[in-house]
Amino acid sequence: MQKVRKALSESTASTPMIYYHSQTPGDLEATLAHGASLTCGKLLLMRHSVRPPFPPGVFHFQVDLTPEGVRLAEALGTRLGTQLISLDSSTSSRCLQTAEAIGRGSGQPVPVRVNPKLGDKGVFVQDSDRNHQYMVEQGPLGLVNAGLRGDSDCGLNPVRAATQELLQDLWKEGLPEGTCRVAVTHDTMLSLILGVLSGRQALDEEDWPKMLEGALLWVEEDRLCWCWRGKLYSQPRQEWLG
Repeated sequence: MQKVRKALSESTASTPMIYYHSQTPGDLEATLAHGASLTCGKLLLMRHSVRPPFPPGVFHFQVDLTPEGVRLAEALGTRLGTQLISLDSSTSSRCLQTAEAIGRGSGQPVPVRVNPKLGDKGVFVQDSDRNHQYMVEQGPLGLVNAGLRGDSDCGLNPVRAATQELLQDLWKEGLPEGTCRVAVTHDTMLSLILGVLSGRQALDEEDWPKMLEGALLWVEEDRLCWCWRGKLYSQPRQEWLG
């Protein structure tokens, strides 16, 4: 398997995948501005902050945030302030560092809870080896689109059921009025969740979450609502949160 991975990595070394490695952070301004008008509890489900690029063809790589990535995450925490009541994170160091920096910036004594469901091998991954091989062959966007199509050969669990499981886990403690829970994960997972919620069978590079970009989710009567890049969406609450 290691020989296969090495060969596949070399075969994709010339593919830059700028969407995946872009160092330009996402713009949360419109999404946070909408959140400020809501009195209900909210979940900010987001990609980690800015990291260095990975070596070509390499994924699931442990790397720390850049100094700019730390600063931006702290600034987001300052923006959230006293609203922040909990921080969930993938087991990955860049996600943990993002969550810790958000907590510091907020000034609130909120510990970071490691949540394996948010990780590289979280709720979406069924076969780690096949998942990794498919990503090396097709790139992260190809993997996500295979999952959205229901391709059983990409190493992912059925993505709708996985999304339901994750959202129910993040909502199980409830969200008191006026509070915000932050969950820090990876771009592939955030892409799958947003694609499934929106009923998409394919995303393109423009849809790909940038670093420190996220969606704000909340419940409004019988609807699960979310704001992504300033645009509003909703689905029946029962379908996702039970």
